[in-house]
Amino acid sequence: MKIDVLLCLFLSLAFIASPYYIKNGSCQFDSVYFGSVLFLFLFLLGCSAIIRRAIFLYYSMSLKNKLDNNRSKLVHICNYLFYSKWALLKITLVIFICWLPILIVLYPGTLINDTWGQLQQFIEFTNDGTLHRNVLSDHHPFFDTFLIGSFIIPLTKITGTWHIAIFSYVIIQAIITSFVFAYSILYVYHKLKIGNEFSISILIVYCIFPIYAASVQTVSKDALFSWGYVLFFLCFMEIIRTKGLILREKRFFIKFILIVLFCILTKKVGIYVIAISMLALLVAKIINKKRIVICLLITLCAIGVILPGIRHALGISSGGLQEMFSIPFQQTARYVKYYPNDITPKERAAIDKVLDFNNLPYRYEPISADPVKGYSQKGTKKDYFIYLETWISQGIRHPNVYINAYNAMVSGWFSFYEYKPLMDMAWHNQLNPDMIPAWVPERNNFSEMTATIYQNLFDNLFNIPFFTIFLCYGFYASIVPAFMLGTVIRKHKKKDIQYWLPAIPMIVSIVLGCWLAPVSIHFEGRRYLYPLVYTFPLIISWCLFVYKNESEKLEREYYE
Repeated sequence: MKIDVLLCLFLSLAFIASPYYIKNGSCQFDSVYFGSVLFLFLFLLGCSAIIRRAIFLYYSMSLKNKLDNNRSKLVHICNYLFYSKWALLKITLVIFICWLPILIVLYPGTLINDTWGQLQQFIEFTNDGTLHRNVLSDHHPFFDTFLIGSFIIPLTKITGTWHIAIFSYVIIQAIITSFVFAYSILYVYHKLKIGNEFSISILIVYCIFPIYAASVQTVSKDALFSWGYVLFFLCFMEIIRTKGLILREKRFFIKFILIVLFCILTKKVGIYVIAISMLALLVAKIINKKRIVICLLITLCAIGVILPGIRHALGISSGGLQEMFSIPFQQTARYVKYYPNDITPKERAAIDKVLDFNNLPYRYEPISADPVKGYSQKGTKKDYFIYLETWISQGIRHPNVYINAYNAMVSGWFSFYEYKPLMDMAWHNQLNPDMIPAWVPERNNFSEMTATIYQNLFDNLFNIPFFTIFLCYGFYASIVPAFMLGTVIRKHKKKDIQYWLPAIPMIVSIVLGCWLAPVSIHFEGRRYLYPLVYTFPLIISWCLFVYKNESEKLEREYYE
């Protein structure tokens, strides 16, 4: 109960403050604020108690036996879907068919600004049928650039149209993602055994939640990485569930290594998620740790030797250190804006080495770091170390500035602000018309009309109170993770299964993928949530697995 109180209090404080930070960059902590916090705290605490009690009762044997007598139709459906020879393909087809109408109305798909830049890098790299060094940048994983570019660019030349090539990529990505989701549902049903009702509910969520179809139609590194992350999360849960026993199976071990390598290659955040998760397994009470060590060594070898070697061989330039300094740069910019007279000449020189000091007060936007940090590195590594000294000393002098800057940056993750997937083709400022025709990012008149209709339907769903919670940033970035933390922390002392371990990749994904992102709302913030959106049914499933095991254990102890 104590953990629920703490989590609900934290969420209440953050959710009430977030609209103020989003609109004004600061929050007035007055009686209205604390009154709203109290109301939301009591509401969240009551909902938490009701939900947890309902789940526990569901898994009690007495109620479960009653349900078994009144759900023959549901059992028949589950047997047809989950036990047949072609179960995986059947579920994949069901999910894909549900997504297909949305993929069509959003034809040919949506490319984020970064992807246009990646395609142009690939065109320049392979120009004239020869490979050209020093044109690729590791600002985005070069594996993504090669994978997306080597599919769309040649297919465009074959078909003679960009839109068909882009839509073909979207269809293949949708099929793969629906296949991964189908695999997830079968894992939940057969391995976690959370029950027919919950398993069918997860299938329905994947099929009809509008965020999924709208996410898979995005041609981006995030949509590419996220289905691989789902597979990693599944393997990670299975290692924990079996206490490491599954690692003895050669087939599983090889599959796990391939999934790990895919996650590392397709997203820089994936490197840290994988490495930290592997380290957590090493300290956990599981067997076959030698294979975890092997996997970790392969990960470190790929990070420290293979990837740098490929970058050097192909002349791929570094993405820049500024990408890791979104929050420190925002804190410095806010400091310069509000305390311009409390900056020494030495500090000014240190800041100006990595940022444009004179323009910081004008470029500072509380909820977006891109205007301040820019898109390319300014200064050397030594300059960044000198800057950090200034950053620390200024934070000690005026910590309130840093706290407010941080709160403003992460406010979107604790917000009921609408989570609207990327569906706007108009964002393409990296587009070079000499390489990609200016008309390519534009939908034709019919597609523009259907996309607008779907966008309006999505917005209208958000305006319905019940659906608001499932279409907001805070649900995936804070509410669901808080529910998982509240569940697994209760069982952190259990010796049979260390239930807390699946929270590790989730927490690392939040901290690195979301809270260190350059923005927490608007179109850019949405794509940082993909890993959490894709795995939220699995996170809930693990919590249900914990409650099921607890209920069954208490039932056995009662009858013994």
